[in-house]
Amino acid sequence: MGKKYFEIQGISDVFNSDFDFSSETFFVAYLFHKLLIGEVKDKKFITYKNETVDSKFLKEMRIFNEKNELLLLRKDNSLQGRLWQDNNDSEFIETTQVLWGTHSQPSDDPNFSLISEDRGIMFYAPAKIVQGKNLDTAKTRLKIITHSEIGYTDLAQATIVDYRYVKFVI
Repeated sequence: MGKKYFEIQGISDVFNSDFDFSSETFFVAYLFHKLLIGEVKDKKFITYKNETVDSKFLKEMRIFNEKNELLLLRKDNSLQGRLWQDNNDSEFIETTQVLWGTHSQPSDDPNFSLISEDRGIMFYAPAKIVQGKNLDTAKTRLKIITHSEIGYTDLAQATIVDYRYVKFVI
């Protein structure tokens, strides 16, 4: 796996990294007070109602596409970055994780859908992810494909050592 670790000064610095933005790219930002899911286009983070991904409230952010992921993590008062680019030597397990949300509906922004659950969780996601489908509790769920990196202990026991987001699916 091609990985690089580095300190990042601000979120906009991701556009100066070695991340490959050549294919459709999304992000998930975990802030102290909310979750933001959006798309990256033309070196901009596209969010519902143009909300800002403010680094002072950022706990974790994953910017990803099928080629690579840039993970930003808060460590004390700085942001640490990890760039993971898949290559032919990559040994991983591909899994599909079901995300929160059993209902979807159009929002007042045609580019975003409101995803919710009866237990109160709500967030907005790019409408192209939901693809106009109505989410439910049975078959139609929003999911994310992940790659879980396999590593080995000194005793040759396989273990998961890291993971990355790859893409959203229904």
